Amino acid sequence: MVSAMSYLRAENLRIRVYQDACVLPFDGSKTPCGGGVVCIDQMYVKDSTLFEWDSPLAYPLKRKCLEKRQCCAVYIGVMVPIFGHCITDNLKKLWFLQTEEGKRLIREDYDIVYITYWGQHLKPWGYDVLQSAGVDVSRLKEITKPTLYKRIYIPDNAIISKEIKKNVGEKYYTKEFKWVVDSILRYSSECVLSVSYNKIYLSRTAYRSKRDFGEKRIERLFKKAGYEIIFPERHSFVEQVSIISHAEEIVTTEGSISHMAMFAKYGTKMLLLKKIDWMNPYQEFINEMAGLNVRYVNSNHSIKVERGWEGPFYLSPTRELCGFLNVNTNDRYMLRLDYYIYLLYFCWCHFPIFKWGRFFTKKIIVSIKSYLDKKDDLSE
Repeated sequence: MVSAMSYLRAENLRIRVYQDACVLPFDGSKTPCGGGVVCIDQMYVKDSTLFEWDSPLAYPLKRKCLEKRQCCAVYIGVMVPIFGHCITDNLKKLWFLQTEEGKRLIREDYDIVYITYWGQHLKPWGYDVLQSAGVDVSRLKEITKPTLYKRIYIPDNAIISKEIKKNVGEKYYTKEFKWVVDSILRYSSECVLSVSYNKIYLSRTAYRSKRDFGEKRIERLFKKAGYEIIFPERHSFVEQVSIISHAEEIVTTEGSISHMAMFAKYGTKMLLLKKIDWMNPYQEFINEMAGLNVRYVNSNHSIKVERGWEGPFYLSPTRELCGFLNVNTNDRYMLRLDYYIYLLYFCWCHFPIFKWGRFFTKKIIVSIKSYLDKKDDLSE
């Protein structure tokens, strides 16, 4: 699938410098406020939020409550502990550290600071991603309380978000983001695997997500078709990059897991399995940036929701998918127990009436799903 538009933006990214500026972590109190950078005159720095359209919800500065650092800092943004964001939004300001000026500031012992999304700390693999992008993670400083710096350097974003309706937007990239991706590829090239695979299926089944139903059936079909099943959680980040960069064909569901295709070779065949009737805006620019030969295939019976990334998702060997694989499988999803468990979970997620007894309802649904998942594993 080739997009009629280009997602590459020829922006002249800059580094913006703010004197006497304060880094604010997210505040999860009774009146939750987003974090970012605020100048001492209360001016909110818009590019310090997660997305450009985020509202300036910074809380008022109280100078006597600030931690004061008698030094300068480079602010690398809001770090989100979700894998898809770790390899996109968490990297969008790192281009500056690869410039001569950025290297100079690091040599001069500037703090490299960030905040976390609603205080959700990065997982170890989140730091692995940053390290592979050339960041000395031992130098990173997470800001957990309002901190005043003499001077803060804030790079422009190399992934640009444009809101088209509330909390939904298009994504674009600049050449600087490709610099960061290429630096990860160079770093990961030192990881030499004993085996490489031409045809791979990236599976989420080992992740045991409460939101995913039915993928095991699809996984089995691709295994029979000669695809190597890869469970990303069982590999280090650099191993994942190496596996993907050597593959000729990649199949996976659309979402965080498919964003790893940014490390694929130019022209790699990519089959994206639709989990729901919604287009992931990150994947659109990744397809273009990596030069992928992409095909989308409907492989779900998920109920459409406005915020398509939330799910839950019901995957199934649909007629379109079976046609691609040239197999004859009856998609009798309405005769399956897990489809009705999916419907119950969907109701629990999206209808207020299910808030009554919410904890116990969820526990029952998740327990049944877990049992069915284990049963699926044993039937292999």
